[in-house]
Amino acid sequence: MNKENAQQSNTGQPVDDSAFSRLKVFLGKLEERAAEITREVEESAQIIADADTDPYKRSFLQFKSAIIAQFTQIIQKASSTYQSKVIPAARGMEMLEIAPYYGDWNARMVDRMQRLFHEVLERDLEKEYTIAMEEYNLSVNSFHCTQCGAKLDIDKFYFQSTYITCTYCQTQNTFNPGSKARMIEHIVQPLARARCKTLYQLYQEKKAETSKKLARMEYETYLNALIEEMNSILPGMAEQHQNYRARMLADFENEILPW
Repeated sequence: MNKENAQQSNTGQPVDDSAFSRLKVFLGKLEERAAEITREVEESAQIIADADTDPYKRSFLQFKSAIIAQFTQIIQKASSTYQSKVIPAARGMEMLEIAPYYGDWNARMVDRMQRLFHEVLERDLEKEYTIAMEEYNLSVNSFHCTQCGAKLDIDKFYFQSTYITCTYCQTQNTFNPGSKARMIEHIVQPLARARCKTLYQLYQEKKAETSKKLARMEYETYLNALIEEMNSILPGMAEQHQNYRARMLADFENEILPW
């Protein structure tokens, strides 16, 4: 009797030793590991993000990168095994079952990896902005001349300490905007983009339905709203924001120009 056909399990049932069967067992074990990683993210990611007081969230980003690397290794391990072992071992018409099964598994794993951190609020930019502006306004409202005591007006936004001359006695006073105010410059664009997310999605939908060129009007609508929000978030910087708009629009035009 053929040894392969005679092979049985401990229960007396024939063992399915086909390439397809071995692949399903192998991918099942990888998926179990992926589920463990997913649970780790669900249990720990938000806690780590909230505990990371670094404005750039470097500790959280290290955690995120490590998790993504583990997930990537799972997907790459499956791909390597599929290419080097499963395909050469497939018999007859097995690939008609194997290929779509592996394709579905791979797509599911990639989708899971991409959604791992979707529910994690890495940075509450609105909260950061509110706290920074509270500190800044406190500095503005309490700013008086050290010589004559006159209330000094701040007519523009200052990111760093600067000299302000008293209009009454001409004394130069140092205005300190506070440490958090210095960070506003770095969050103005991402915060404005978050506030204009709906308009950006409308632009993306129009671009997907037609083309980038035909979605120009939606892009300009989004861009105008973005600049308006930036002016609201950081007043007194309208000229710089308009320059940013001009650069964004120029980049858009260059990308739709024919070759």
